[in-house]
Amino acid sequence: MTFVGKWFGFGQNEHFDRGLRAYENKGFAEAAAHFSQAVETEPNDRLREKAISYLAGSLARMGTAALAEGQYEDAVAVLMQAAGLRPRFADVQASLATAYARVEQYDKALQHVDASLDINPRYALAHIRRAGVLMKLGDIENGWNQARSAMERFSNMQ
Repeated sequence: MTFVGKWFGFGQNEHFDRGLRAYENKGFAEAAAHFSQAVETEPNDRLREKAISYLAGSLARMGTAALAEGQYEDAVAVLMQAAGLRPRFADVQASLATAYARVEQYDKALQHVDASLDINPRYALAHIRRAGVLMKLGDIENGWNQARSAMERFSNMQ
């Protein structure tokens, strides 16, 4: 096996390999099932950690798809699983904030968007999402200020 193949984990765990193939083909539900099996069966800590990251990524993609399809309760459930596996993924926290906002749980949405910004203070989309949540909570002035600040700060970025 090549060095690259070993580094990525190919050939070390059948479920991991199948999960990677499904992930690359955008079959995120299938990938999640395989990565979950790899997490349960893999004795190698390094490969198990990779499987956990891919599992979190697969769940996050499933949650984002559920959001796009208007299946907000499903999105919350799947994104909560992803966030539980990898709480330091800013994009997962921000997506979870969006899902909570869609089910009108704005306090939870604010908690998760703030978690996203704690992880990555430069995450422009999280700043905009935070502004929207503040407005939904009735804090219109701070919401507008947040939105204005985010647009000023990030409009010069290319």
